Amino acid sequence: MRARYGVPLSIAAAGAAGLVYSAGFEARSFRLRRVTVPVLPAGMRPLRVLQVSDIHMVSGQRKKQRWLRSLAACVPTS
Repeated sequence: MRARYGVPLSIAAAGAAGLVYSAGFEARSFRLRRVTVPVLPAGMRPLRVLQVSDIHMVSGQRKKQRWLRSLAACVPTS
């Protein structure tokens, strides 16, 4: 009887843990990453790009709104 329920319960527990992680941490974790990609010919001025993706803005997300506003003050580095 134990083996019969063990696998489905393990799968359900793993799914629940993933849901808790994604809703509790990932949804509130905002990151700014700086990456240097050497694709321009030597001697060219650097090209700076700010890409924002997967915002999924819904009402009540004040922390996310503040973070997005703070991006306006980003000063690109060479």
